Amino acid sequence: MREALAVSRARLFWEQRRYDGVGAITNSHAPAHWQEAYLSAFRALVLQRLKRALGDVRLRRVVDLGCGPGEWTLRYLELAERVVGLDVNLEFLEAARRTAAAAGCEDRTQFLAGDMLAYDDYDEADLVCLGASVQYLDDDDLDALLARLATAPPRGARLYVRTTLASPLRGSYHGNVGYFRTRGDYERRFARQGLEIVDACYSAAVLPAQALRDLLRLPPSWSERLAFPVWGLVCGFHALSLQGLHHNWLLRKP
Repeated sequence: MREALAVSRARLFWEQRRYDGVGAITNSHAPAHWQEAYLSAFRALVLQRLKRALGDVRLRRVVDLGCGPGEWTLRYLELAERVVGLDVNLEFLEAARRTAAAAGCEDRTQFLAGDMLAYDDYDEADLVCLGASVQYLDDDDLDALLARLATAPPRGARLYVRTTLASPLRGSYHGNVGYFRTRGDYERRFARQGLEIVDACYSAAVLPAQALRDLLRLPPSWSERLAFPVWGLVCGFHALSLQGLHHNWLLRKP
């Protein structure tokens, strides 16, 4: 019962969230211009990595579950002919449609209101994306969604998951709104559904790794190995004791 109430609070929180800029999504009090600059650079670098992992193949359709105001969804147009964003918040969806119209790409986008657990239109979806909204699913719902994503999209489709991790020192835990799980917890759930990890990286290492590559001309693997422990020191006690180590996975469905 406690978990059911927590999930209801999480869904209600996002359904009623007003859209007033980047802070409505990140829940951060950092200056909006700083967050937007960081997130823009981060998205660009993640897209570069996804392109490499996907083999620079042009995709037919990307489905973005829990799309929010569509910043990530619209960036997926770099990978695909068409994108679909799904969210429970109507204000976020309207913001996404306005942004798509302003960019002149509304004919290649579709933003729908709905529950990701009930969504079933994966025809021609070569990539399904699941961002921070994964943190607001309880264990049973997360397992049910992963089971659906292991079977519903076409053969050969990929799944991209991006989320905040719990520190391995703390272990998986239930926060005030949402669930924080360790990297091992997520990867065991992927394995139970037969989802194979194609690529994985810590978000915290992406920007420092790019800086190291630019400065020292290191290959991606070495720059990321060096960047993460350095960035871990910057993240400090909070990341070590509680949560904050964001992670990205690209998965292959069976």
